[in-house]
Amino acid sequence: VLGAKVVACCHDDAKLVQLNQILSHTHNGSCERITTITWTGNGTKDVRNINACGPMDAFLDISPPGAQGSLHLRTGIMSLRPGGRVSLMGAYDELEIPNLFVTRCNITLKGNWMHERKDVLALIKMVEHGNLRLNEEDGCYVVGEFGLDQWKEALEAANKLTGIGESVVFSF
Repeated sequence: VLGAKVVACCHDDAKLVQLNQILSHTHNGSCERITTITWTGNGTKDVRNINACGPMDAFLDISPPGAQGSLHLRTGIMSLRPGGRVSLMGAYDELEIPNLFVTRCNITLKGNWMHERKDVLALIKMVEHGNLRLNEEDGCYVVGEFGLDQWKEALEAANKLTGIGESVVFSF
């Protein structure tokens, strides 16, 4: 949601430091709407840390397959206010959902693989209007460029990316 207050959580402190540096650069030294929190692995403590930022309306999970079994999904869900929403875009085979909490608090779960056409068009408009900057000085890096006939190599390269702002692109 545009204009939302965001709590970004990660297990890797170095990536959160990098994210804070990018945000400080792109928002003239201050980005009050985004708070970063390191996952501790202690679900109760993590929920408390997230809730200290205020009531959470939504939780977006875009974790890779290697995150399966982590407590972050359960913690993210348990951090939501009643009536909250969960958007699942992570690449898991199976999930453990805190069902009693979800049903008692009327939490909505929605899964979606990638994005719909309208989302892509909205993203393009954000770039065109300067609301989303994709320059190297803004923390975005192209680490691989591929032709359409190299789709398999592009996907293999993208699968190895773990850094913030790293991407591969197709060129025509």
